[in-house]
Formats: sequence, C-alpha cells, structure tokens
Amino acid sequence: MSGAGETLSIQGRVLRPEILPEYIKQLNREEVLRGKSISELRMTAHDERPEAAAKDAGAGAPGDAPRRYVEFALAAKSVDAAAGGPR
Repeated sequence: MSGAGETLSIQGRVLRPEILPEYIKQLNREEVLRGKSISELRMTAHDERPEAAAKDAGAGAPGDAPRRYVEFALAAKSVDAAAGGPR
C-alpha cells in the first residue's frame, strides 16, 4: 500500500480471485479509505510454472500443475479529486 493525500495505491496477489470483491468491500470500511473512491482496478492472471515455484520455495516436482494466481492493483482517489476537485 502506498500513497498519501488524495491518491492511495494497493498492489497484491491472490490465489483465489473470487475473494477479491469481498477484500475490496472490507477495504472500503477502513479509515484510510474514508472519503475516497476506487478509481482504477487492474487484474492480471498468471500461471507460475512449478520449476519457477520450486526455485522460490525449495519444493515442487517438474510434473506438478502450474500454480495460478491473480495480481491486482487498485487506486483510490479522494472524492473531490475524482470529481475534478472542489467547485
């Protein structure tokens, strides 16, 4: 998570992309997002080959199925900034 002031950015990975909507719903209840609106959400699905995972984790056999995950990035802007600023 990064950002200060008008814009906040959050990046991460999930193994179960179906939980992402609930995660975002929970984030909306956090104090840091009060007065902000989600302005961007990007998701990218990946299949990690077992050989690459084995290097990172020290496990896995070459015949294992790929590990699937989704990377996400979202940006939240203050409501005034998202609407074009104060009027």
